[in-house]
This record gives sequence, C-alpha cells and structure tokens, in this order.
Amino acid sequence: MGEVMEERRIYQEAEWNVLGALIVDADYCAAEILLEVSPADFIHTECREIFKAAAALYAGDIPISRLSLAAKLPGEYADMLTQLEQITPTATLFRASVAALKREARRNRAFTAAQEIADKLRYGEDPDRLQEEAEQLLGTLGNTSLARESSLDDMLLEFYSDAGTEKNYFDWGFDSFNRMLMCEGGEYVILAARPSVGKTALALQLATHFSKRHRVAFYSLETSRKKVTQRIMAAQAMVDFGKIRRGKLDERDMRALLKVKDKLLHLPYMFVDAAGWTAGQICSHAVRKGIKIAFIDYLQLVSHSNVKINETEYSRVTEVSRSLQGLSQKSVTVIALSQFSRSGDPNDPKLSDLRSSGQIEQDADVIAFLYRPAQSELTAGQLNDYEKLRVMEIAKNRDGELGRIPMWFQGKYQHFMQEWDHFYDTATTDMPPDPPPEQMKLGGSAV
Repeated sequence: MGEVMEERRIYQEAEWNVLGALIVDADYCAAEILLEVSPADFIHTECREIFKAAAALYAGDIPISRLSLAAKLPGEYADMLTQLEQITPTATLFRASVAALKREARRNRAFTAAQEIADKLRYGEDPDRLQEEAEQLLGTLGNTSLARESSLDDMLLEFYSDAGTEKNYFDWGFDSFNRMLMCEGGEYVILAARPSVGKTALALQLATHFSKRHRVAFYSLETSRKKVTQRIMAAQAMVDFGKIRRGKLDERDMRALLKVKDKLLHLPYMFVDAAGWTAGQICSHAVRKGIKIAFIDYLQLVSHSNVKINETEYSRVTEVSRSLQGLSQKSVTVIALSQFSRSGDPNDPKLSDLRSSGQIEQDADVIAFLYRPAQSELTAGQLNDYEKLRVMEIAKNRDGELGRIPMWFQGKYQHFMQEWDHFYDTATTDMPPDPPPEQMKLGGSAV
C-alpha cells in the first residue's frame, strides 16, 4: 500500500509541475509541452481539465495565465490554480517534469492493461489471444514520440555524409533480382502466383539463400514441416523430389544429400508451423525472435485477431496486410506469398488480380508475379520445354525498376535456375539439358 501511495504522489507531482510551468511561463515552454503531452497522460481529472483548458487557450492565441485559465474553468478550480502558480516559481526545469509525467503515464497504462488482461484470464477468455494483446501492448509502450522533425539543413548534411558510402542491399541469389530489388531491410514484398506455378519452391530457395547472412523465419500455414524439409533438400542437393518423397534414393542421391546437410546445419533458419495463426501472432513472434526476414506462405490463409461475424474475406485480408506492413516498419523484411484471383489472365496477370484485397497493392513496397509465359510469345523450340518456363514480373517497386525476368524452373528438383539471356527470341533447344546432380553446383546455381 505504501509503494502505491508513493507512486501516486510522484505521478501527481509530475502533473502539477507541468501545469505550473504552463501557468508561470507559457511563452517559454507552452509550445513544447503541448507537443509532447496529451490529456490522456493525466490521471487526475482536475489536472486533465486544466491542461485541456490551457491547450484551448493556446490554440485560440490567448495568453495562458492563472487569470485566463480561471475565466475558462469552473469556479472550484480557482484555489488549485493559485497553488500551481505559487509552487512553481520558474519553468526552467519543465523538460524534466514532462519526462517524468510521460514515464508515469506509461507505467500507469501498462499497469492498467495488465490488470485488465488478468481479469480476462480469470473469467476464462482465450489465453492465446490475450498473450497476443499483451505482446502488442509491450511493443507500443516505448513508442512515445509524437513528432519527429528535421530541418532541411539536417537532411542535406545526412545526405552528403551518406552519398559516398556503398550500400549493402540484400543479395537475392539472382543477378536480375539484385539489380531491380534494392532492398535494405524493412520492406513489405508480395510474391503472387496461381497454384502449382512454383511460388513456395521459390520462396524456400530464397529463404535458404538469405539464411546464410540473415536470421530467417518461414511461416507456413498449409505445408507441413516434413514436406518443406524435403523440398529444401531436393533443391539444394539437386536430388529428384519424387524420389525423396517415395524414399527410393540410390547411393549417389545419399552422397549429395549428406554433403548438403553439412552446409545447411546451424544456419539461422527457423520453420514455423503457423496454421491457424493470426497476423498479430506472426508479428509478435518475429519481433520476439529477432527475425530479419519473414516469409509467409501464404497471406490469404492468415487469420485476423478481431474476427467478426459475417466478416468478408476482403476485410480480413485488408487487416492482415496492414498488420504485415506494420511488421516491416519494425525493420523486418516481410515476403508474403499471395494467390491470384481466378478471373484474371493466367499468362498476363495484373495488380488488380491480387486475390481478396486492393489494400495489398497499396501496402506493399514490392509486388512480384510468378507465372507461365503466354505460348503465343514462344518459339517452337521453347514450346517443347514449356513446363519449365516461368516469368518473374516486378509489377510494383517503390524504389526500383519494373520489368520481366525469365526464369527456368526445374520442378523435378524444386529449384529455380538463373535466368537465361534472350529468353523470348532464343529456342530452348539451344540450352543445355539438365545435368546430373553430381555435375551441378551443390546448393544450386542461384542459391
């Protein structure tokens, strides 16, 4: 009880010091106080009302003083205004008072929220959802800045000091990707495709490559851990995926798999069986585990925390997309797989074909389409290898180029090869056949 009383005394003292500074020297401190402090930071009703009155006077260009506040407030506030003026002879220490008030306000909000969550647990509410609420609360408590301003002088100084420094962008494992997608971290990337085109295989290949330099998590909402492991090993060792699934491996296959195992062990690569997870659970997990790049397979399967009766898929996906964008703003690069709607042209997709939500187009920094090329664009030779041909189209790129990248997908190995030159005007009969596994670079040419 004594500790609680002391905390409330400290809180009230901080409130009074801030209000007293406003009264005795508003010209000196009002602008800064009113920018940093809000009415919600005050727990005592009288203090909150005095602050709101001071803010109203300032907004109306009326000098803040004991007399002007008394004229705006009910008569019972007169004695308190006199006390505030008398106990604050100077406003020079107002910044320390503001910092103390903000600290106590955060403490109070955290305590109140903890009590509320404890009460909900006591009455039987879902503990998983409550854990998510608590984690989101903890993530917001430190975000107290109301304004982040910079002068043009500061901006130019930062620009010129940074101009001669070489940038370290993500290495995607493909030259064209690196040239077009200059990602530094904290981007929200959408990889969209129709089923059975290879988007999960490509995502796993990229995730494995990234894990050599970054902490990666692969959140799977539909593919089992066993199947994901099989795909990774097939792509990295260039061993027939079908043979791995059937367990019919010869000695050469086993040698290749064992060699790759030594390269993959101890990489910071985390698989998460996220079936049934909400966007909030994914975001909380990624932040808590220090994930640098988060893959989500796939966006339309992610649940939203605030499920409502008769909620449409459009509204749910919209909220999920906004949550994932929020995760990217915490310096986590999010690469979310997405489905196309069934109505669009499978060989010429558009941004409007993204399934369920136009909000995805608005939120994402990069949107890439993976699809099979139109047969009308191909030569007779290319048509012979049609099942292996893919196009990666960068349809939106906030900070880089747009364009199409020809790809070569070896479904047998669940592996994408480096793009081929002159894809649309060179017959694939001129391309080399798939070499046997022992002749190929372990880990693949792109990874």
